[in-house]
Amino acid sequence: WIESDFERDQEKWLNSLTEFSDCIEPEEQHSAYIDVSGHPNPQHVIATIKARNDTFRMASGDSKWIAKALCETGLQRVTDLPTSALYPASRAARERLIMLGYPTLCHVAQIPLSVLQGQFPDEALTIFRASKGGIHQAVEPIFPRDAVRARFRFEGDVDDQLVWDSALKQIARKVGERLVDQDLQGDRILMTIVVSDGECLELERTFSKSMQSPASLIPSLRLMLAELAARAKMAPNEIRVALLDISSSERKQLPLQGTSVVKPVLAMERVRTVFGDSAIQVASKVSEPRRKAVLKAWQHATGWM
Repeated sequence: WIESDFERDQEKWLNSLTEFSDCIEPEEQHSAYIDVSGHPNPQHVIATIKARNDTFRMASGDSKWIAKALCETGLQRVTDLPTSALYPASRAARERLIMLGYPTLCHVAQIPLSVLQGQFPDEALTIFRASKGGIHQAVEPIFPRDAVRARFRFEGDVDDQLVWDSALKQIARKVGERLVDQDLQGDRILMTIVVSDGECLELERTFSKSMQSPASLIPSLRLMLAELAARAKMAPNEIRVALLDISSSERKQLPLQGTSVVKPVLAMERVRTVFGDSAIQVASKVSEPRRKAVLKAWQHATGWM
């Protein structure tokens, strides 16, 4: 098995999950976590994915480690899991719990915290909480690696511009916060509106200025929505936005006055473009009129002011 031989297949099956969530975290080449907490019917998502590809094994849980353990064992309840699946704890701690006679999480959950602290001083609280289904591990939005995605699902009819605007602001906040946190930027946006009959209306635009924050995203999203919403003949169910081809942003130090610093070379190029090459000259090469030069020489010789 050579990992590079299956990268294209991995990309293909992970892309099939982007229809259901914008938060996908690959674990290994054959496994990934998907966050469907924002979907109104997460179980329907699982059923749909399984119906499209019966080779998928899936399980849901409140945390990544729970979903992984249930998927691997095929069990339905956390308390039925074997102690070997208590992944928040170290392997050594799990093996020792089994050796002490606690084969399942149901048995581990009955151990008082004081007893765990005596046997596992560094991991007692972790074992105590995890055995009861605690220890939350959030899914990280890692895939796709060159895009930042967000979506908004409408709960009722959209008959007011304020509803659209509220949706765009929430999407801009989700996308923009990740851009700011990870120092990213992008200038190409893909917007999709899913209408009630399942049809997807798409619009893609590349803007001249890169977007790096929620505030910079709003005007572009409003411009695209005005064009795309006019094509929707039926009520929208969902709006999706993807900022594509993201890259590391170039940050500039701001002075105390709060205005951005412009590089001198860039400023000079702009002036020459508008006013011509002769608009900016080196001071030492600027020739003075003869009359002004004579007066300067006379002033220097006589001291006349």
